[in-house]
Amino acid sequence: MAKELVEAGAYEQAREALGELWRGVGERPRLDGIDDPLARARVLLCASTLSSMLGSYKQIEGAQERVRDLLSEAMSLFQTGGDRVGADEAMLELGTCYWRASSHDEARIIFRQLLAREASLAREVATLARLRLSIVERMTLRLHEALRLHAESAALFAEAGDHALQGKHHAEYGMVLQELGAAEQRADYIDRSLIELAAASYHFEQAGHMVYSACIKNELAMALVILAQLDPAQAARLGEAHAHLDEAVRLMSGVKDRGHLTNVRETRAKVFLGQRQYQLAEREARAAARAFKQSGEASFYAEAMITCGTALAELDRHGEARRALEEAEAAARAAGDVESAGTAALTLIETLGTQLEWDYLTRLYEQAAEGLSQTRHRGLLERLRRASLVTLRAREKGPGGHAGGYEVPQLHTGFNFFGEVTRYERYWLSMALEKAEGQPTAAARLLGLRHQTLTKVLQGRHKDLQAVRVPPCPRRRSIIQTATSKKGRARKS
Repeated sequence: MAKELVEAGAYEQAREALGELWRGVGERPRLDGIDDPLARARVLLCASTLSSMLGSYKQIEGAQERVRDLLSEAMSLFQTGGDRVGADEAMLELGTCYWRASSHDEARIIFRQLLAREASLAREVATLARLRLSIVERMTLRLHEALRLHAESAALFAEAGDHALQGKHHAEYGMVLQELGAAEQRADYIDRSLIELAAASYHFEQAGHMVYSACIKNELAMALVILAQLDPAQAARLGEAHAHLDEAVRLMSGVKDRGHLTNVRETRAKVFLGQRQYQLAEREARAAARAFKQSGEASFYAEAMITCGTALAELDRHGEARRALEEAEAAARAAGDVESAGTAALTLIETLGTQLEWDYLTRLYEQAAEGLSQTRHRGLLERLRRASLVTLRAREKGPGGHAGGYEVPQLHTGFNFFGEVTRYERYWLSMALEKAEGQPTAAARLLGLRHQTLTKVLQGRHKDLQAVRVPPCPRRRSIIQTATSKKGRARKS
């Protein structure tokens, strides 16, 4: 009965159904008088699954770590009793605990180990393993891998005939498309996301799953935030986002779901940020960050602190903004979320770059570039390119330099004429690349140079400016081979 209630999203009723067997989140269930090892394993698995869910939703600190020990014990009992399906279910929930604690690499390993023998898994376990692996891939921004998993799994979910399970598939699919739309600046992905989210809403309503229905409202609001970022003309629709979030709060308040309510607060902070209501954005983001920190959800905490720091910078509360963004970077890095750490460092440069010490700014850029080295998010890459220009200007100024241009040095013993010429040259090159938005042809035209001359200078004396220019596109080799081209290759060979 408890398991059925968990699948329906009625977590409090599921806890009541376990009665005296289980005292609460993170607690070991009472197994006195249960002699059958498989029966003991079932009680451990059910209590652990419920404990993990409630620990996440109620944001109870350390809950996932305590649950992992219970699941490991359940898995061992299932294996001893020869119940392969039970052992697989326990392993699935173990991976889920790691995912909820933001230990994404460990979660990915467990889910892939299960799917490596997918043919021998029970259908429900295989389906859930695919779904949860896709969640891990999305949360670590491996979005095309997550998209591939959903495309491959669509038929499997359709055959399941379970409204709650199909709703989860459509919801997660919609979130992947939503994040891809943001990453690749593609509104068509957002349109497809809205279709998937609408399908998810239908299935959750059919299943009577209030918590997940509320989550869909939150995702609809987030989709509108992304649309407003892609197209400023859509900013007027942010009022609709608040309506979706109000409905999400109404649905969740009945089940006292603190975890998802915190997600709603963080989304609302982003809506306020889009509406330029910075005080309200800072208030909501800070409240969400406190809750995420308490529950140990480091990646979500970092994201909320980035939103908070951005709002504080807009309010000219620069000291607080710096502390918030530095804390976000440190928390993300400690959790192994390198992309969020890079994004936090990048946001620091964008919001406070003109007020930071030149050596610290340079170090921040290096952290941002390292954290975002694997990203395919076009928006992030463009932001990183602009941040490189801010950093290069800081390097030109050096300690005690003045903002706004090249500082003419004073003659002194040890003055390096050629060094100063190179520094002056770098200044004008960076200015031209900035004005040309990284396009070397346009920058060369501004400087009165040929494109080839500028390219040679960048490849020679000023390699550090290569990060500022738009990466060159490789030229395609002609498929038509002329006699001249054949002779040219022959001479080279």
